[in-house]
Amino acid sequence: MTSRRFLRVLIPGVLIVSAVLVIRLLADDPTIEQDGLTFAGEELARALDSPGDGPGVRVIRSFTDPGGVSCRAFLGESVSGIACRKDAGWHLRVARGGIDVSNPAAVANTERALLRSAAQMQVQ
Repeated sequence: MTSRRFLRVLIPGVLIVSAVLVIRLLADDPTIEQDGLTFAGEELARALDSPGDGPGVRVIRSFTDPGGVSCRAFLGESVSGIACRKDAGWHLRVARGGIDVSNPAAVANTERALLRSAAQMQVQ
């Protein structure tokens, strides 16, 4: 491969990868990594802090684990799971992919699985 052809392939590739990275950095990630743990990102944390449902998030159960920690099982378009209060944030103890809220079967299956996990966490 000649250097000219190599550059014609390389430059568009670098531009695409750069654009993807910029978009990822600017987008509000539903989760963040901190000290090897997964926490709710800013928007998800606000939804978990609120007494009702937040944009794109529906809390399906609030409970306290055996250690007295507040937890919430939730369904979300970008991430679903169970988050528990840890220090100043919400630690995701269970994280699943987001769901299509317009698909009743997907909502029901994910809700059932999360409620089962929440019940197990509550009695441990």
